[in-house]
Amino acid sequence: MNDSQQTMIQGLRRQERNAQEQALMEYGSKVFATISRVVSRQEDAEEVYQDVFVKAFRHIGTFDATKA
Repeated sequence: MNDSQQTMIQGLRRQERNAQEQALMEYGSKVFATISRVVSRQEDAEEVYQDVFVKAFRHIGTFDATKA
């Protein structure tokens, strides 16, 4: 894990808006592409996408970088 990712995770743990935006910019398109391959309806894919990031942001405190 590089310094930028570590800084982002620290910001996510502090619930900083800029860290959340950075995570969405860095990982959002890849996550959405993966979801879209599994969920056929666009509206459903968008809802799953939102759920993924809400849960990720809510549970970032349990993230263990040594296991990533």
